[in-house]
Amino acid sequence: MPGFISNTLTHWTGRDKTDEVAFDIIKKIISTKKMLLTFCPNYPRLPENLQLKTMMICFTDIPLNLSREQCERFGKFGIGFSKEVMMGYGANPVLYTTREMNEKVETFISLIGRLQSEEVDREWKDATLNYDFGDRYQFTSEQFYSLVELAGFMQNYQYSERSVDYYQREWRINYATLPIAIGEQPQIIPGQGAIYGSIGEGNRKKIACSMLYDLNDIDYIIVPRNFYQQALELVNGLRADVKIYEDEVNHNDE
Repeated sequence: MPGFISNTLTHWTGRDKTDEVAFDIIKKIISTKKMLLTFCPNYPRLPENLQLKTMMICFTDIPLNLSREQCERFGKFGIGFSKEVMMGYGANPVLYTTREMNEKVETFISLIGRLQSEEVDREWKDATLNYDFGDRYQFTSEQFYSLVELAGFMQNYQYSERSVDYYQREWRINYATLPIAIGEQPQIIPGQGAIYGSIGEGNRKKIACSMLYDLNDIDYIIVPRNFYQQALELVNGLRADVKIYEDEVNHNDE
């Protein structure tokens, strides 16, 4: 469907931030060649014991000229990445499920929880007793982690006049699907993830994860007009274009 789906995945930033802070985030993403992943709830309205929280990077494939509502919610600064390359890193469109599916979703999440407890039990016994339990567990580790990875791409379709998640046309990369740099080893391969510490204070403290990418993965950056010259300096030497928010994002009411 030409014109309705972009071949670039845009990561928007700047929500609830000043323009200067939003541009600093763009600069850091480019200077470090890393994107930070954050925990987000997949089904925030389900009971706490059925919560899925996925460590992810979020994108959209909404074309720029149709991105007005998206930008009003998430910000006016963005980096557009090649969809084909991001798919190679594990990017996938989100599967939205309606509230009519909640009972099945709850059953699915309950299954994952039960298998997780058994997987932990198997790992503990194997580590302490060095014993092959054979048919004691009727599933493989690969099967369990495949369920976990697939669950990370599920999201509730919100029923709200002001916010319907489905319209975000979200794609995401999940930490669970990334090859991981272990311990203190540096990330050296694009598409590789790593845990490098924590951010925040007290109850707001969170594990900090990142994914390495290649600068050639960037198709463009988009910024408001008054940041255009700074953006040109930022991408100097890269193949990425600089796009001006006011020119690219459709502000017509039609």
